[in-house]
Amino acid sequence: MSEEQFENIRQLFADLARELKPALDATGADWRVEPAAKSFRVYLAHWFDGQVHFESWVTNADIERQSLPVAFHFEAPKEKTGIKRTAFSERLLETAAPMMDGWEGYRLSPKSDQPFIRKVAFSDHLLADMKAEYCRLAKLAPLIDQAMMEAKTK
Repeated sequence: MSEEQFENIRQLFADLARELKPALDATGADWRVEPAAKSFRVYLAHWFDGQVHFESWVTNADIERQSLPVAFHFEAPKEKTGIKRTAFSERLLETAAPMMDGWEGYRLSPKSDQPFIRKVAFSDHLLADMKAEYCRLAKLAPLIDQAMMEAKTK
């Protein structure tokens, strides 16, 4: 990745944080938005210190593909949460499927710590596309909370 490409992505993540935070705050939930040089993370404050989160990152492969991933990760260990990751992911995808049915480009993986991911193509409106994607994903928060609660009781 060239220095210019790196700087462009860093700036994109900073701009995304600046634009996304007020939109998420308007939901009334306690969202955390964390831009970094090569990654971007969004999560609710009660999601195990960010070990459950939506995330984008950039690698040389992403630059070559001309796209950025947007994924959901459940990286919190069972010892800390009491939640079995597979039970959580299966429950989440079962309840979220009707909502996500029309969402193009998502790859679902219930046995993974990354239950779903999609690639957002580079374009002149990448910032708006990324903001829209994160706003859409934020609507899954109640289902994520519900799946965590149900997976904990299993």
